[in-house]
Order: sequence, then C-alpha cells, then structure tokens
Amino acid sequence: PNGSIFMNIYVLKAKFDEDGQSDVNFTLQPATRVTRRSWPRYFCWTDTGFLNTDLFGRVMDLVADEWEVRNPGLPLLLFGDQFSAHMSTETLERVLKRRCTSSSL
Repeated sequence: PNGSIFMNIYVLKAKFDEDGQSDVNFTLQPATRVTRRSWPRYFCWTDTGFLNTDLFGRVMDLVADEWEVRNPGLPLLLFGDQFSAHMSTETLERVLKRRCTSSSL
C-alpha cells in the first residue's frame, strides 16, 4: 500500500540429473542487502527456471513470515492467476490460516 517493493524472488534454471540431484542448492537463498532499507531478495533454482507448486508453497510461507514481521496484525491480500502452482489447495489453506486472503484474476 505504500508503493514500495515488498520482496523479490528470482527463480533460476539449474540442470538436475536423473535422480533429481544438482550442484546447486534448491532452497531460497537470501541475497545480501545493499542497505538496511532495501527490500529482501531471494534466489532459488528449478529445473525449468519457473515457479512450481513446491516452490510456490515455500515462497508463500516466506512472504507470510515477512509480512507478519513488517505489518503485525494486518491481513495480506494476494492476487494470483490460474497458473496450476498458484491453485495448490494445500498452500492456499496454509496461507489462509495466517490471515492471508487470496484472489484469482
């Protein structure tokens, strides 16, 4: 609501072998903040370079955690599209319990 960027998540492409292993770490890695006032930035990797259902769940948990710290007591309204990863029932139920409201476009 204040016009500033809340958070950046960069999803990069990584090569995985047949067993699903890779030389990169799948988890959301925080990037170094440039200043104390800069917004949080995270990097992560998938085999396609795009968001998937598992990663979307982790991102939503991260967003909800950060929102609760920076805006205690305020509900969060999330807008999404009909992308299958955004429609995960498990993820949506989890974030709704944390005072996040979801709306599809």
